[in-house]
Amino acid sequence: MAKPKAPASPDYAGAAKAQGVANIDAARTTAQLSNPNMITPYGNQTVSYQGDIPTVTLGKARTFSVGATGSIQKREREEKQHAKPFHYVLSGDPARVPAREELEDFWFTIDYKINYEPILTMTDERRLSKKEAMLAEICERMTTDNALGLLFLGIAQYKRGKTALASLAAQSARRYLEESDFWRLRFAALQIDEHLLWLERGLS
Repeated sequence: MAKPKAPASPDYAGAAKAQGVANIDAARTTAQLSNPNMITPYGNQTVSYQGDIPTVTLGKARTFSVGATGSIQKREREEKQHAKPFHYVLSGDPARVPAREELEDFWFTIDYKINYEPILTMTDERRLSKKEAMLAEICERMTTDNALGLLFLGIAQYKRGKTALASLAAQSARRYLEESDFWRLRFAALQIDEHLLWLERGLS
């Protein structure tokens, strides 16, 4: 009776190579899923790949959105007398993911940091003119009791030498701030009230 042939030896090298390729593919897929294209009202991110090397392009929003969106406007009206706590989620652990109830305040803060705060140090006449036009559109057409928009409209106008208009904007910002618990909480949490004082002192 013929002796059965011995089974072929396992191809450990080939198996290891195949597993290595699979691991690389999995790592590549994970890396690409971790860098998605994003478009939000506050900015965007576009990711393209040359082989395994990503190129990330960041873009800022072209328009302002604090107070201009229906949700913020509606919430301000509802919380004018008794505002809910404001969640400043940029302090503390930077790796912490905001809870669902904190998201609206998170985006409010991000929008302020991207679109409003840079006006404080802005000196370029062309950029200030563009910011003034955007803020005027928000405060005159979209919302009429936007303390934040009016304050930074006044700052842009003051920097451009339009003191009479800046004074009107500052007075309106102060009035709406004092009338609204919603705005008072946000001005205090983000230390915006000191910028209103700075503008008022400069105009006095």
